[in-house]
Amino acid sequence: MEFLSIILGIAIYVLPTIISYKRDIKDKGTLMLINVFLGWTTIAWIITLIWSFSGKKEGQEEKSIKDEESEYLDTLTKLAQLKSLGALSEDEFKNKKSELDNRFNSTKIVDNNDIKEEDPANSKKNLKYLLKHGRITKDRYEELMREHHGE
Repeated sequence: MEFLSIILGIAIYVLPTIISYKRDIKDKGTLMLINVFLGWTTIAWIITLIWSFSGKKEGQEEKSIKDEESEYLDTLTKLAQLKSLGALSEDEFKNKKSELDNRFNSTKIVDNNDIKEEDPANSKKNLKYLLKHGRITKDRYEELMREHHGE
């Protein structure tokens, strides 16, 4: 019976660590060190227990930002292609792009000054942005620069 009490006590002591590894939260190693070495202070144990339930899962935030940025860039690329094919007029393109910018600005993916279409310098900025984020290849970037900007 004494052995069972010891095992139960150890399990309760490292419960925050067990939960953090089961939930696969960020900084679970740091949580484990605090739990193991300072858990005896009770306050550290309570803090690590709360942390183990409330901590963000590994890769959770980065994934959602990347997904939203990817969706934004895919949609922007499709709009630009429709415009270049003549399927969208300049006004339709600007309206759709404005709607897209407003939707993604609310999630802090796109800075207000990041992508604009008003002048050729800004469309160069768009292409550089797409190249930088791997949405177009260097060859495609150079082709579009020659095609639209005579460079």
